[in-house]
Amino acid sequence: MSMTRDGMGPPHGPAFKVYRRAKFLMDPTLRLQSNEARSEFLKKHVKESNLDVSEKNYLYNLIDKEIDIKSVLENANEKRECEHCGNMTSAKQYCEFCIRKYLENDFKNWTSGNNEIDKLLQTCQKNVIRQDLAVEWVPFENFSNVKYLSKGGFADIYTAEWNEGCYDKWDSKNQQYIRYGKRNVVLKSLRNSKNPGRQWISEVYGMGPPHGPAFKVYRRAKFLMDPTLRLQSNEARSEFLKKHVKESNLDVSEKNYLYNLIDKEIDIKSVLENANEKRECEHCGNMTSAKQYCEFCIRKYLENDFKNWTSGNNEIDKLLQTCQKNVIRQDLAVEWVPFENFSNVKYLSKGGFADIYTAEWNEGCYDKWDSKNQQYIRYGKRNVVLKSLRNSKNPGRQWISEAKVHLNLMNGLPNVVFCYGITKDPDSQDFMLILRPMECDLNSFLKTARIKKKTIPLLQKINILYDIAFPLNNLHKSNNIHRDLHPGNVLLSGRSKEWLISDLGFCGPFERETTDIYGVDAFIAPEVYCGKPKTKKSDIYAFGMLMWEIYYEKFPFKKFYNLKKFPYDKIINGKRPGIKRGMPTWYSDLLKKCWDAVPDNRPNVEEILVEIEKQLRFLYQQPGATKDDDFYECDYKSVICFPTHSSKHPLLTSSPKSIYLSRLSISKLKKAQNLLN
Repeated sequence: MSMTRDGMGPPHGPAFKVYRRAKFLMDPTLRLQSNEARSEFLKKHVKESNLDVSEKNYLYNLIDKEIDIKSVLENANEKRECEHCGNMTSAKQYCEFCIRKYLENDFKNWTSGNNEIDKLLQTCQKNVIRQDLAVEWVPFENFSNVKYLSKGGFADIYTAEWNEGCYDKWDSKNQQYIRYGKRNVVLKSLRNSKNPGRQWISEVYGMGPPHGPAFKVYRRAKFLMDPTLRLQSNEARSEFLKKHVKESNLDVSEKNYLYNLIDKEIDIKSVLENANEKRECEHCGNMTSAKQYCEFCIRKYLENDFKNWTSGNNEIDKLLQTCQKNVIRQDLAVEWVPFENFSNVKYLSKGGFADIYTAEWNEGCYDKWDSKNQQYIRYGKRNVVLKSLRNSKNPGRQWISEAKVHLNLMNGLPNVVFCYGITKDPDSQDFMLILRPMECDLNSFLKTARIKKKTIPLLQKINILYDIAFPLNNLHKSNNIHRDLHPGNVLLSGRSKEWLISDLGFCGPFERETTDIYGVDAFIAPEVYCGKPKTKKSDIYAFGMLMWEIYYEKFPFKKFYNLKKFPYDKIINGKRPGIKRGMPTWYSDLLKKCWDAVPDNRPNVEEILVEIEKQLRFLYQQPGATKDDDFYECDYKSVICFPTHSSKHPLLTSSPKSIYLSRLSISKLKKAQNLLN
């Protein structure tokens, strides 16, 4: 807005300095008081400055504006009754309820020509919180002097003049919007966005999994929950979490997302545990524990569709049908997907026993159950990873049996990488897993932190351990083991910022002999090097190594990887990575127990989880526990991630090299032991 129009240009020079100085001179305790007190302090500071009248007036108006936005965002206690709509609003310069009503009344007067885009914009307008920023549909003819500027990674950039300008100020007296007037804007043309899928829509709306403040609020609420409450009804857990979210400083859209997420997670937990709180489904008459869907209706729908598809392999068909007959969540039903349903299939990298591709799934996975119409709603176009299992043309009974268990586990346990189904490479005839794309693996993440010289907060490190231990505990409770736990199989979800484990034991060599060892050297337990089979306790040893790597942010025994042969005899004789002073006592004690040479001396995952939860609960109760900025950058991509950068940026894999050794070559080694010192 120009000075000539209002005499109220943005603060610059002396005015900007005065305003900035006032904000930082404010006592921290004052920031926790009422918005009115903050406003008075800032205005007093401006009044006592040497600014001219127009600059002071601008700053007074700016302070009122910022306080209004903060009050509405926080749903502040200081409210007034709007003289037009009767609602209680926290803002003084406008009423957000009047603005929302005005915008809703205008829905009938515009359309983008795409129902999903219309819904997106309408949802944004229904939740508007500030008078000067209401997202809207603008016909292209409202722009003039459109000029090409440059090419971005996935978009073309133009400059233009918007003739009438954006919504700028709410005219409370006349109950209408005042527009800014002609202004310069940038138009960002998103390539291949003619038919946007739900993934694209959710990213534009900013309503993916909780991130930033929302993610921290949700995670903190879970760990502040009294352990006894977790043993009570799922309804009681839900009420506690929602109360914590409601009392937070999150905005309306973030709170609504978390409410829905809580309901979703409680439903999955209730079905998994066959909870006592049930309702009778109005469609099939079965008693279901879920509120948002009925698992029995979903299973029947999927069974009725068995006749309409086949993988061409009876054993694979039976495997998928068994998974579908036991589906427990509406957003994840493993299925057979013909290869022609994928587009833009591109080779990414080579894994230990698989080739990795990225692709676009044109219709997307099953996403939501439409109870009214008794049918599935698909997600729409989305990015996926295809993992081609080498030499899998004719899978044996052992692999099928193992895959059946692990596909059900992958799609039933939280904090595990989703497997959406199976397809087949038309060229090699190898079967391919359809997996959710991830941001990076743990080793890559820690490597980025080292290179950028960033310190990962202790709270975040312990949260990473929790994210690994939680699904591992569920895996062990179901009497299964992972077999190949290492940092390359711990993956970061790009949007929820949670860590997930992958490759639950059946993604090793396709037809492996029982006398073989495979895995990452440093994470293989000493007894396995001595010829013993992998057990739950060997998973615990690997977890101990992960504890060491996460704390020190580097790979264990890295110096050994310069040798032609990993010195596993040293591991058998008790060699472990060094522990320096400064590591919390509880952390070092737990770590040492995990990598004890005697498997029976190692704790089980449940004991590990209890200790981690205890420490997290303590840390979250400390003042300012979530104020430290978590580190979430990653320059090196996992072999199971989707490339989000321009093709000019090489995709690097920093996962530790996997080895594949015959057990016969080490069967004569001695019994594993601990070092005396």
